[in-house]
Amino acid sequence: MAGLTELMKALEGSVKKLKLTDREYIKLQLACEEAFLHMISHEHREGEIILKINRDEDVLFVELISGAAIEDIDQIVRPPRSLDAGIDEMSKLGPLVLQNTVMDLRHIQISGYAYISFFISA
Repeated sequence: MAGLTELMKALEGSVKKLKLTDREYIKLQLACEEAFLHMISHEHREGEIILKINRDEDVLFVELISGAAIEDIDQIVRPPRSLDAGIDEMSKLGPLVLQNTVMDLRHIQISGYAYISFFISA
């Protein structure tokens, strides 16, 4: 995927294929948007981002893969005082939403590729 429009089309296509409920689709859309935006926010990103979604019973497993090193998404800490947060700290709110929306958020860098994966419960 090269952009947010392609991400939305891929997610819409997964509704019937994975038999998603409205609630699952909304959580999936929010989580994927935040992970995707985190990945493309790094200017040195190369190539496209690959999205993989699998269902196992009542759980969705999601993985996004990028050909670039990116900031750890699973180590972001909430600013102590949001009202006093600077622009850099405010840019971390999306990943914080992701951390609170999904289960078992993981970020791994292997051989120049970044992998972000997580689970979404039904």
